[in-house]
Amino acid sequence: MNVRTAAVLALAAALLTGCSNPEPTPGPTSAATPSPTGTPTTTTPTSASPEEEATAAAEEVVREYFETVPRCLADPMNTEPSCFDDVAIGTELNDNRNSLIAAQQVESTASGTLEVVSIEPQSVDLTHDQQASPPDAATVIFEVCTDVSEFQIVDKDGNSLVPEDRDPRVRTNMGVLNYDYPATDGWRVGFVEELEESTC
Repeated sequence: MNVRTAAVLALAAALLTGCSNPEPTPGPTSAATPSPTGTPTTTTPTSASPEEEATAAAEEVVREYFETVPRCLADPMNTEPSCFDDVAIGTELNDNRNSLIAAQQVESTASGTLEVVSIEPQSVDLTHDQQASPPDAATVIFEVCTDVSEFQIVDKDGNSLVPEDRDPRVRTNMGVLNYDYPATDGWRVGFVEELEESTC
């Protein structure tokens, strides 16, 4: 295995963050408020703002991303590069395809589980311009803390490619982009950045 291939896989092992089943999000509920006569009346819940709707849709894609990437690397020899297309775009799509190529070269396999410990929205920018060069996407950025301790990558001989000093948890900023906003099905993970204080 050459140094570049090893580096790509080690980076994937170090930075891949995972997904757990999302906590159920309470739906809108009707609240009973006392009327002047003492008889409860029902109030209509307020609609979610565009920012709230975008954040919810982007978070769903983040969680799908964390399920998809380990699955795509579990059996690289039988995985198509398009495996990542529904959850990643741009830089992150290229990085994942490079990880897949590297995994195919060394016949590595991934196993184990990944678990999101926390996911917190940091910013929402719904302005976008498809005519710009390069095109400008609507963007939601999350800070994500992930438990990666159970995730493993091994080569064809069963030797681990995960650095021994890998932290059990990784803290990253994740940018989720939508070049087709306001279409709700256009959200994709565009970048993952490990933070300076990378543990959480």
